[in-house]
Amino acid sequence: MHVILFLNHSCNLACRYCYNGQKFHRPMSLEMIEKGIDFAFSAGDVRITFFGGEPLLEFESIRHAVAYAQKKSKETQKKLLRFSLTVNGTLLDDKKLAYFKEENFFVAVSLDGIPEANDFHRVYTDGSPSYTDVVRGLDLVKKYYGKTATSSTVDPGTVQWLSQSFLHIVELGVSRFSFNFNYDAPWNEDTLDVYKHQMALVTEHYINAFRAGNAINYTTFTSKIRGHLNGRLRSKCLFGEGEVTLAPSGRLYPCERLVGEDMGGELCIGDIDKGIDLHKVLAFKKARLHTDVECSACQVESRCIHFCGCVNWSTTGTIGNVSSLLCDVEQTTIQCADRAASVLYEEKNPAFLKMFYGV
Repeated sequence: MHVILFLNHSCNLACRYCYNGQKFHRPMSLEMIEKGIDFAFSAGDVRITFFGGEPLLEFESIRHAVAYAQKKSKETQKKLLRFSLTVNGTLLDDKKLAYFKEENFFVAVSLDGIPEANDFHRVYTDGSPSYTDVVRGLDLVKKYYGKTATSSTVDPGTVQWLSQSFLHIVELGVSRFSFNFNYDAPWNEDTLDVYKHQMALVTEHYINAFRAGNAINYTTFTSKIRGHLNGRLRSKCLFGEGEVTLAPSGRLYPCERLVGEDMGGELCIGDIDKGIDLHKVLAFKKARLHTDVECSACQVESRCIHFCGCVNWSTTGTIGNVSSLLCDVEQTTIQCADRAASVLYEEKNPAFLKMFYGV
């Protein structure tokens, strides 16, 4: 069971595209944390992710959760597979990173690219830029881990810098990174055209990185290329099946992106005391796995994220209906990934062949 603990609605940044709504101080109690961990261990081996808000505002709660989870693992003889968290980077310091390294955490930092792109949205509550502090935090992660992972968001306001930001992330020596499309933003034909042009430039940068012997793990492409090799994209959208998000109130949601201001509603799938509403989860599954006629006829259906309940909810207000925006973006991403893979395979690029074929 993968349990995501939504530790607080507070954040020291005021990112303009944040999907969590208003920021307010509602920390998860230690009792609720323990209930969430008990719930996870009741269903098998355990993964725990810390989320928010900014999870590092509740660092002592994270320490309590880790100690409690380790205790439960010994008591139940069930495996504690991994701790992970994605942070904004500004609150990282030596003490925290030494602890995360010791406890084998996966740590990712949110960084949207070059300073202009990052600071377009990712600012402090007083409006001041965060880029310098984020990169300082990223450098600390590299100091302790020897490698880094970042998560970036691209939207109409920053899409013009996408290819520059891609190069910047590579130049920072980031080992694993993604650029995530902001489906909540007001895209139009003009900004989508810019996105497609920028993705074409990203494709060439990706190819050139491998030609230089740098086998970058740009997960946006990695998943599509592996999806081609495996015959189908491996879904990371579990949506309440083996993965659940616990809010400070005790409500359960199928994904951390759907907690928002924690108002409950039709996307709430239960609470920590009564458990999961299985009928609702199964209804969500049926809706997500429904493939309409147009998707069925698409050559890349098996490598598309049309099953993602969160994206569908953002773009259509339903769990199962697929928007033309998602279709357009996925077609662009897969075409670009396929071009990169085709070029590098035909060139018998050693870094590419080792990464994807093990030779």
